[in-house]
Amino acid sequence: KQFCERHPEITIEWEARSLQEFGEGSIQALADQYDLVIIDHPYMGQVAQGKCFLPFDQHLASAQLQELERESVGASYQSYFFEGHQWALPIDAAAQVAGYRADLLKANGFDVPQTWDEVLDVAKFRRGFVSPALSPLDSLMCFFTHLMARSQRIPSRSGRG
Repeated sequence: KQFCERHPEITIEWEARSLQEFGEGSIQALADQYDLVIIDHPYMGQVAQGKCFLPFDQHLASAQLQELERESVGASYQSYFFEGHQWALPIDAAAQVAGYRADLLKANGFDVPQTWDEVLDVAKFRRGFVSPALSPLDSLMCFFTHLMARSQRIPSRSGRG
């Protein structure tokens, strides 16, 4: 709002994409169509290789970037740094979460699981009683998150990880 008041000659149009499009859309197509894009960190390799975007480190002051890094959650800022450039800036932090229905757990004799072993015990109760993310991409990202949390390498096509 403040920007628009200061610069009435500039029009900002905001277009939303579905979460599915956000996760699976073509970065190059977005770069060709828009001046400013919100993307996710897994695309940094594609962005760097295709030079789809201008790197922020070449257009913002070092002090600004350092402040943004200090104010970012965890490794959010670093996740957009690839091949020597800051290709994007974090605006949020994704996190794996779990949900449960206390009434269903209680009705079936379970307490809320506190460990992975307890989650696995509940999962053995009945097929579908415990369910991962349902979209293929989300399921894959959950799997990768679990690998990384256990200090495991994500397998590569070469099989070396």
